[in-house]
Amino acid sequence: MQPSGFELATGVSLAEDQKRVLVHCSAPSYLSDEFDTLTSDIQEELIRRMKRRGMAVMHADAAADVLDDYAGQFDPNLLAMQLDDVDYIFHVQFESFTYREDNSPNLYRGKASGKIVAHEIVRGKDGAGQHAIQVYDQLFNMTHPTTHPVAVDQMPKTVFIRKFTNKLADELGHTFY
Repeated sequence: MQPSGFELATGVSLAEDQKRVLVHCSAPSYLSDEFDTLTSDIQEELIRRMKRRGMAVMHADAAADVLDDYAGQFDPNLLAMQLDDVDYIFHVQFESFTYREDNSPNLYRGKASGKIVAHEIVRGKDGAGQHAIQVYDQLFNMTHPTTHPVAVDQMPKTVFIRKFTNKLADELGHTFY
């Protein structure tokens, strides 16, 4: 079995070492406004795939519950202080997402880019305080399909977007497993 991107970079196998993981996805408001379920769809798919592989991953609402109480901005140190049962926090940050081919409104081609940042939770001696230290930072840039775009009359938009987000979740998942 090939090691994950995270394991190659850090030497830590999230699955084998049974590390407790929190995954949080975010996107700038211009993406969230247009694709309102993008971050939750990808987050849920990643968590589902991780659980299928026997990984110890926290529920999707864990981060949202904490962040909502503190203005909604992603803050790994806040999450580290508020969540006792997590070893690593992964933040998937989308910078771009589209499903249309450039300059061709009659063609579908999904494109997404961003980065995945991981923080390890470090606990103080005798359980006194804990904080997050960034241990991983990886850019992603994905295009689907890579060969030729799909004509809009060959597939409904919702089906294409679902296939693209599934492919995107598969690709992002290689970071974790």
